Amino acid sequence: EDTTMRASFLFALIALAALSSPVRAETAAGHFRDGYYLGLGAGIVGYAVTGRTVRGDGSFGSNANDESAAVDDQAGFGSVTFGYERVAPGGLAWGVEAGLSQPAGDTLSTIRVNTGIYAGDTMATIRYRQGPLASLRGKLGYVSGRTMVYAALGLTLGQEKQTRTQFSGDGIGNTFAAFSETDTRLRKGASLGIGLRQAMTDDWSWSLELQRTEFDAEVFRFDDARGGVVPGGGFATAQGRLAGSTSRHDAVTFAVIRKF
Repeated sequence: EDTTMRASFLFALIALAALSSPVRAETAAGHFRDGYYLGLGAGIVGYAVTGRTVRGDGSFGSNANDESAAVDDQAGFGSVTFGYERVAPGGLAWGVEAGLSQPAGDTLSTIRVNTGIYAGDTMATIRYRQGPLASLRGKLGYVSGRTMVYAALGLTLGQEKQTRTQFSGDGIGNTFAAFSETDTRLRKGASLGIGLRQAMTDDWSWSLELQRTEFDAEVFRFDDARGGVVPGGGFATAQGRLAGSTSRHDAVTFAVIRKF
């Protein structure tokens, strides 16, 4: 999946280079006049969640290390943007843009029992759900004819929900889901995008953008978590889990834009 994401980025970079080379000699602001715009987009995002999990009292061990985050996945997503931009006669463009996006689906991580009659069976699962994500970015670019190349830098807020399901044992070698706990955190981060926009008419254009977002670390709490499974093994009393992690998103977005 990580290879697929890298291939998508390479394809997008080749497309950007190919599309930005031949441009028509037209007035810079002819197709990208000053004003507001609305964009609807879709694409693919690859996200990685990495971190370290400890017991609820902050100590390490007793199966807690088995739950440390190491999630790499990708998903399709939809987005909407609203912005304002200005274009100088020489072709310099600048503006500000707000956006909202939502990746589809979620990712399930499974922690298994290492020894005993439950060896290989599920001890716990953690389900990761990304989004929605809201961003506010400043944009700087250059316009030549029908083509704009630009860079965008700004802040992103992203909701992440983690649901941990504790499994228990039946005493003869099988495990089953006993209960679940959910914690939701608002991640804060910075995003950088590079893109190409091509005018179709004076009002309509399309864009292709590559974007990376780096989120700060957050700690997710699961106060009733156990180690192992019971009965027949593990801990009958709660240990708790503190799951600290960072998150990174890499996205390729294709959007259709309407200028007002």
